[in-house]
Amino acid sequence: MNKKYIFFIIFSLAATQFSWTVESELSPEKITAFNEKQAKFVRKLYGKWYGSVLHYILTKGKWPSTFSGIWANSRISKRHIPRFIKKYSISVNEIEKPVSSFKTFNEFFTRKLKEGARPIPDSPNTIISPADGTLRVIPNISKQTPFSIKETPFTLQKMVRDEKIAQQFEGGTAFIIRLAPWDYHRLHFPITGTPSVPRKFRGRYESVHPFVYLSGVQPLDVNERHLILHDTQTVSTVALILVGALFVGTIVETYIPDKEQKKGQEIGHFKFGGSTIVMLFQPNKIDVLPEILKNSKEGKETVVRVGQIIAHVKNQQ
Repeated sequence: MNKKYIFFIIFSLAATQFSWTVESELSPEKITAFNEKQAKFVRKLYGKWYGSVLHYILTKGKWPSTFSGIWANSRISKRHIPRFIKKYSISVNEIEKPVSSFKTFNEFFTRKLKEGARPIPDSPNTIISPADGTLRVIPNISKQTPFSIKETPFTLQKMVRDEKIAQQFEGGTAFIIRLAPWDYHRLHFPITGTPSVPRKFRGRYESVHPFVYLSGVQPLDVNERHLILHDTQTVSTVALILVGALFVGTIVETYIPDKEQKKGQEIGHFKFGGSTIVMLFQPNKIDVLPEILKNSKEGKETVVRVGQIIAHVKNQQ
């Protein structure tokens, strides 16, 4: 099979997890074309009877992610890096190493950025975005909370697989950040604290495209994910949930558990594919920026970058 065709299939399927509904660095024409192509495929995969067989094959086991990981770690994949950069207008000036130094596509995909490329605010009373991506906020989460306007309920207890932990966050706030395949894929702590050893939950590999929620599937409940409990002095415990998705090869943590991690220090990274990170805050601990709340209420996502302030610690006095 033609190598270009293999790349197109793998990347197109991985990219089905993302849909642009907001402003970005891509041109409106590219955004529109991308949305239409990916939405058409996802609707067939999740909404048509003939897509059910392919859906079962792609999401039930880990082999599709394993296959895409093999390709993304191969020397052959390197030749697709320049094309990827050009097509998705990726800024090479902020990348730590020269593009020519990457030996595989996955090395480029998990690239580090230059120091200062994502400034981290000093104030201990701010919460920053842990990732580049698009953000949707759900305030007042309960045991059965509709996923924004998609009306597919997710269950806190199912997501964290622990009733006591779920109770801590009932009535709190959920931040859901989806990363597109062309985003910077390293994750960073949103606030200073001490993180636990990650709890790893095996699961499916559903796409996290918005249409999937409309189809009745809840990736936040069923997908493979890692749960980190991050103990802080200012907002008590924060739950960080790294969610795998269709064609996400691996979730990798790089931090040292049970040791204080400063705001902005690295949590880890996702290998090839689109993916999601969820943050859960306990009730009455934070104030979300009004613009982000407004967008979320209107069903819009907000483009965010690592280090960007998304909330403030609530005054406890």
